[in-house]
Amino acid sequence: GGEGGEEEAAAGGLVEVSLPDNPHCHLLPRSVEATDDALAGLSRADQVKAYRAGAAEAEKKALAEVRAEGVTLYTSSRSETGYRCVSKTRLERLGTFAYEVKTIVDGELLHLGRFPSRTQAALAFARHHDAASTALVAGGGGGAPPLRHP
Repeated sequence: GGEGGEEEAAAGGLVEVSLPDNPHCHLLPRSVEATDDALAGLSRADQVKAYRAGAAEAEKKALAEVRAEGVTLYTSSRSETGYRCVSKTRLERLGTFAYEVKTIVDGELLHLGRFPSRTQAALAFARHHDAASTALVAGGGGGAPPLRHP
């Protein structure tokens, strides 16, 4: 099932997530929760400014990674964000938004994280989906894994 443990990696601001039925780990960008500590000492206005600047930088970086890696992002006309399994979540404290990635694998809800950038969240899902598909095909299952939008 989707009980992968999460550990913060020592370098690069990454979170290590064990994929379901896959002994290999896949690295995802650090989530929004990890930025909360960095914002704690700032005034609310400065927190908002810093969060938005970080989100803009995360968006640029994610777009560059998509281009460099040739990753296909999974779009959805049913999602407000335009991406499969990515939803927009309001951050009341900052008066802005973050993007959550959730999917259902083998009947269990799997939360891949909350990200400041829409493309960063879509990239996290694409990497998860592609790794799960590769593991399924390598295991002889053939075809795409049973991933659904919650």
